[in-house]
Formats: sequence, C-alpha cells, structure tokens
Amino acid sequence: MSVKTKKGLLVCVGGMSTTMIRDGLNKANDEGYTFKAMGTNGTEWITELDNVDIILISPQVRFLSSLIIAEADKKNVPYLNIPPQMYLPYKASELWALVKEVLDKK
Repeated sequence: MSVKTKKGLLVCVGGMSTTMIRDGLNKANDEGYTFKAMGTNGTEWITELDNVDIILISPQVRFLSSLIIAEADKKNVPYLNIPPQMYLPYKASELWALVKEVLDKK
C-alpha cells in the first residue's frame, strides 16, 4: 500500500529566510508534510496548485494574496496568510500549529 506524500507550497520572494522557514516546517510537522518554497515574481505558483494540499502565503507577497486565494479557492486548496510575527525560523513549531488548524478545517 502506497502512502500519498502530503505537500505544502510556500509562496514567497525566494530569499534565505523562506528557505529557513521551509526547513523549519519540514522538521516541525509530525504528519509527513513536505513543504516547498517557490519564489515568485509572477504567477508560476498557479501550476503547483494541483499538486499541493495547502498553500502558505509569506508576508513578502501579501500584496498577491487576493489573487492567490482566488486561485486556491478554484482548486479547493486551503491557504494561510502567514502572520509576519510567525515568519521566523525559530517560530516553525508555532507556525506549524497554525497550518495544522487550517488543515483540520479542510
């Protein structure tokens, strides 16, 4: 029996802080999710929506959140606007708790 890999997409500008957030989330979650960081200066993240279980919107791309949310809603993909105060590598466990709340409502 094969277990489906659970995937999350972190839409961001693509800097070092995002990589650290991604790594922290991959370590903090206890449900087998693998998070991918995708830097964006456009809409290339849309092609990933069919392949993810949740989309996380970093504070740096909050200006795109209405577009991201509209596209996520079309695909029935839950999303989370990451609060700026949670966008710190040492807050990965707390951020995972917020992500988990969104996933539990799915």
